Amino acid sequence: MLNCKNLECVRGGKTLFSDLSFKVPAGKTLVIRGRNGSGKTSLLKILSGLLSPNNGEIKWRDKNINSDPFAFKNDLAYIGHKNGIKLQQTVSENLCFWRDVYHSENEKIEHAISVFGLDDVLDVPCYMLSAGWQRRVALSRFLLTSAKLWLMDEPTTNLDLNVKEILRDVIKKHSKTGGISIISTNDDGFTGKEINLDKYK
Repeated sequence: MLNCKNLECVRGGKTLFSDLSFKVPAGKTLVIRGRNGSGKTSLLKILSGLLSPNNGEIKWRDKNINSDPFAFKNDLAYIGHKNGIKLQQTVSENLCFWRDVYHSENEKIEHAISVFGLDDVLDVPCYMLSAGWQRRVALSRFLLTSAKLWLMDEPTTNLDLNVKEILRDVIKKHSKTGGISIISTNDDGFTGKEINLDKYK
């Protein structure tokens, strides 16, 4: 379970949100909504440990995420606005890199290729791909990890309707294995418990 209490975020002297508390049990999805500038990206960075809250506490598996950062990071997979892929490398090389990062198996690479339809672009350098294809490559790495906590910032950016549906199915299957997904988006295609940051000013 992810348990957050009284989170506050101040950026540039402006309070983006405060007194934000929520719990996300195993197998559940949390959808974070709000206007541009409401703090959706900042909240995901706080939940990932990349940014410290100005107030509040985050617990994962009943422990503060800062008490054992290494164990927490091993349980975490995160994608931000940027895809985090190596543009000069091929799709295959990027997948192999993430396989090694997550200490995964080649079978998971084959599964990711199949799910996101990457067969025809494996040998293509990522800089030659469209923004939508680059996003597919970035999202495919979630299938290479055994992490239980997935954080996704606007994951459907540049995706067509078919791939959006594939992603929603991937998230549903993650939930069935007890995984938690937290998604920052204003895409109405995602379901689950919702938090609107506009209410926490």
